[in-house]
Amino acid sequence: MTPKKILVVDDSALMRRVLCDIIDSDERFHVVARATNGLEAFDLLSRNQYDAVVLDVNMPKMNGLELLKELQKRKISVRVMMASTDTMEGAKTTLDALELGALDFIHKPNNAMECRDDSFRQKMLKILAVVVESKAPTFGRAFSLEEIKTSKKMVELVSRHASAVSGNKVVALASSTGGPKALQAVIPRLPKNLKAPVIVVQHMPAGFTASLAQRLDEMSD
Repeated sequence: MTPKKILVVDDSALMRRVLCDIIDSDERFHVVARATNGLEAFDLLSRNQYDAVVLDVNMPKMNGLELLKELQKRKISVRVMMASTDTMEGAKTTLDALELGALDFIHKPNNAMECRDDSFRQKMLKILAVVVESKAPTFGRAFSLEEIKTSKKMVELVSRHASAVSGNKVVALASSTGGPKALQAVIPRLPKNLKAPVIVVQHMPAGFTASLAQRLDEMSD
């Protein structure tokens, strides 16, 4: 099996080494290039193909969000996994990155040495494996907020089956890797007059769930 080619983008030399060591420890992957900021990464992505990119958020010259915007503008398709810190601002930025095409993210500890913990290693490799195999278009046409709210498909689906269901009803959604991006596409399409409570279970690091809930609330009726 040919290892998947990975690009790692992080401005910290120590963090780059730790992340690369984790990725290269798995025979499914191989880090073939590294970049210290978004500008370097954009140059590499303009000239080369990678199976996935592990992208830092806060970097000099061009940060992670700016790189995603530039890739979207130039229609350069790439599977992106964000590496984000556990702060409220970092959580908001991570959700912004998902809207800009990133497929998923991992909570990256502030201390690079904490990344050597085996639980972090296993989680990172699991998410990377899902991102690498994702069939979702990374930079397909983005829906505007108004388009999402006025979409009739979900409303029609709910209305069509409402009368056929008797007794108490509940809508339950459960998701893990790839879930935040999917929830941002589904929740805003639920009609305002939905006659059932909605339960969402999303596997996320502590510190991110509040920002996700706030974002979904802003996008939805």
